[in-house]
Amino acid sequence: MLKQIESVHNPLVKQIVALSQKQKERARTHLFVCEGLRELRLALAAGYVLQQLLFCPKFIEASALATALQTDIDEAKWISVSELVFQKIAYRSGVANVVAVLAYKVLSLEEAAKMLPANALVLVMDAIEKPGNIGAMLRTADGAGVDLVCICERVSDRYNPNSIRASLGAVFSLPIVEVSREELMVWLQQQQLAIKLASLQGATDYVRSNFRERCAIVMGSEAQGLEDSWYKIPHEAVYIVMMGVVDSLNVSTSAAVLLYEARRQKNS
Repeated sequence: MLKQIESVHNPLVKQIVALSQKQKERARTHLFVCEGLRELRLALAAGYVLQQLLFCPKFIEASALATALQTDIDEAKWISVSELVFQKIAYRSGVANVVAVLAYKVLSLEEAAKMLPANALVLVMDAIEKPGNIGAMLRTADGAGVDLVCICERVSDRYNPNSIRASLGAVFSLPIVEVSREELMVWLQQQQLAIKLASLQGATDYVRSNFRERCAIVMGSEAQGLEDSWYKIPHEAVYIVMMGVVDSLNVSTSAAVLLYEARRQKNS
């Protein structure tokens, strides 16, 4: 007999709402909410540990859910909820959908170093404010074959529901390290990665930069740009030529331009 929740005042329902809305709650508990069948399949395939799986039988039956997830899940973690509860916890209600609570997955710089190939391509996100941009950059990183993503001085986080949605689940398929800026700067140099800073004041048009080498592309805050300390270590600043009246692209669009140029060069 599956567990059931009928009330929106249930403690687990309140916890899920808090995990969805509050970064501090996610950081405190090391738990986050994953919504969607595709996203959950990717998370489980990547080794994320499931805590609870909530679904509404009105939208998807347990038997259909087991088939859709394409993996075995301990039914003790399954919870059937009322339509009202599902509307409370889900961004997309009224469709075949699930809401799961998962545990954080942590990757250290030491572990990441062992994973990097000789001709590595690394994406660094420094103080990126909007979760949608984080998710979009992760989606692009997955598509461009990035070997590692490093997030430093986080303002938002990769486990924000908007980040997960915008990434289409790439947040789970990519190796991601979260680390301080200072520690990351030292590590990038130790790994002999050429540091490419996306900068409006860059001296090099990005198409003239050598991305064939082992390199890390560093993207900064849309509001503030990159922190000054990045310019104090060995680097090359690169910029994207703007042909119109505005002076910059959205950070996720800029990352896509640079990453795919890097991939083009590495594959040529």
